[in-house]
Amino acid sequence: MDNEERIIEREEEHDRVVAVIMPQPDALITIQTLPVIKQNLLSVKERWQKVAADAKKMVATDETVQALKKTKAAINAEYKEIDQQRLEKKAIYMGPWNEIEATFKDCIKNPKDDAISSLDQTIKDFESEIVQKTREKLVAHFQEMCTLEQIDFLTFDQAMELAGIKRISLTDAKKRDPKQLKDSLSATIARIAVGMEQIRAMDDSAEIMVEFKKCLDAGQAVAIVQERRRRVREAAEAEERRKAEAERQKEMAAKVAAAAEVTPMPPTPVAPPEPVRAPTAVSPAPELMTDTPNSYWKKMSFTIYFRNPGEYEKVLPALRKLKEILNQEEIPYGK
Repeated sequence: MDNEERIIEREEEHDRVVAVIMPQPDALITIQTLPVIKQNLLSVKERWQKVAADAKKMVATDETVQALKKTKAAINAEYKEIDQQRLEKKAIYMGPWNEIEATFKDCIKNPKDDAISSLDQTIKDFESEIVQKTREKLVAHFQEMCTLEQIDFLTFDQAMELAGIKRISLTDAKKRDPKQLKDSLSATIARIAVGMEQIRAMDDSAEIMVEFKKCLDAGQAVAIVQERRRRVREAAEAEERRKAEAERQKEMAAKVAAAAEVTPMPPTPVAPPEPVRAPTAVSPAPELMTDTPNSYWKKMSFTIYFRNPGEYEKVLPALRKLKEILNQEEIPYGK
């Protein structure tokens, strides 16, 4: 393939599309001279392996331990010097490669990323414009259908969701007339219109219509209103029962209060005692029983108050029993 750029033009959906074929890179990175690195490390390996083998067989003593420590220090010093040589040669060897990496990033990677980003944005803008034009067509169709069905509360996004259209795909957008999407919208709007017509024929249609405009489902709107009416009816019935119970307790409390009030009859006047005479040898007269009904009288009246109106029912039997005793003993009472 030639290194010159070739431009291909073609017609697609009456839009001019330009495809740029980039040239093939011809060995832009080459190695002109292979590095030659000489080393003599095997001799050091053999020497250190011999020291290790001898150390495993040797038994340290007071005379030999100092020699062993000197050998250890010498090996560490030699290793440090060899490692320093390695690092120096690596820096010399890697210097040109690091320069290639920096040049590659500046001349290849960064421009490539910028080119891809620009191309992506241009493609995205183009496809977004196609989708937006299709959306405008669907909005116009939606408004036309709503006007025809006399629907003034439904939004385009609600209709799209009810129709099961999550988004307008690029495939649908590239079509001159998105018939499938229009048909889905039309069916959704027609279903809303049927629901409105059914609600108009119902009792409490105004209240149901309010709920229908929120949920866009006739059956659900009816269920919401029925449930609300049921709760209101149950609350009213509970209030009536509460009032009736309060009135009944009030009446019973009045009866208890009336039955609890007991007043004895006025006393019979007692004749004054006879004058004291001299004592005679007669048997002493029996003592006057002060607890007999005619010995004295005392007016008694009382009122009973209950903290709980329901407790008066527990007292009624006792009050009735008291009345029976008074009648049996022929004890006068009352006002």
